[in-house]
Amino acid sequence: MKAFLKWIFIGVAISAPVFYQLFLSPPPEPVSFQWTMVNVNTGPQQGDAHVLRGPGQKTVLIDVGEERMARENLLPFLKKRGYTKIEEILITHPHWDHYGGLIPLLEDPDFRIGRICMGAVSAKRCEAESWTCSMEQLERIRRLAQRRGILLTDYKGWEETAWGPAVRLHRLFQFDEDSLPVTGGGMNDQSLIAVLEVGKFRTLFTGDLNSTLSRWIVENHADKIQADILKVPHHGVESLAVNEFFEAVKPRYALVPVPQKTWCSERGRRTRRVLERLGVRPMVNGFHGNVTVSFSEDKIQIQPQREWAGVTCVD
Repeated sequence: MKAFLKWIFIGVAISAPVFYQLFLSPPPEPVSFQWTMVNVNTGPQQGDAHVLRGPGQKTVLIDVGEERMARENLLPFLKKRGYTKIEEILITHPHWDHYGGLIPLLEDPDFRIGRICMGAVSAKRCEAESWTCSMEQLERIRRLAQRRGILLTDYKGWEETAWGPAVRLHRLFQFDEDSLPVTGGGMNDQSLIAVLEVGKFRTLFTGDLNSTLSRWIVENHADKIQADILKVPHHGVESLAVNEFFEAVKPRYALVPVPQKTWCSERGRRTRRVLERLGVRPMVNGFHGNVTVSFSEDKIQIQPQREWAGVTCVD
């Protein structure tokens, strides 16, 4: 498997029939739950946007990308599928490439939103990370939500969202500035870390979890993070979770919300290498477009928008 993964990374194009035989199976029937990692990584700006859709047609979003990418990619994706009633939007942490898409969602009257959860941030902390956080933008979002009567709250009132007894998304960790158990961590380490359980399958959502907090999690809570699928933290780039975190999760699959160029750059090298060493199959927005994961009673099926494009990653 390691050799095969290395082969596809060096840019050998794979024909569609062979690709589907190796990576995918026919769509399961019936599908009990779907998660799509929406491609808000079509430009140089990285971003996270995830659409969860389950029994009862209940839709939950985890992160919404930055504003322009959300307008161009996330909103059309939702409208095309008729996903205009959104139960909850969970913003993992207040960085622009995760919360910026709230602006077009709140401005568009077609979308009916139940509530929005986002960790609190002080003006001092936001100013310290001003390249990706703006109190002006956050205040604009607050006003838009208030105008539409949409509840905007922190995570003190959110523990889980359930789609029934066998499907639930629940919080593992979410720290604010005062409760963060490590020193030197920024807003990335205040990310919501959550587990999606669909029957016997587990998916770990990690926001932009960085090295500092990830090491603490491995040392103190490694038994809680094992999962079949890992949403790779921090777009798979430098300062993300330590290698030991990946080893503790033991994923079979990894989904990476990152542009092509960034994934193939020096910034993505460590993640590429650790996934290859672990024999994990990565699906990357920049290569595969939207990636949909379908869960049935006994199967996980992964369906990319497009086949592997044969783009070269050279280490």
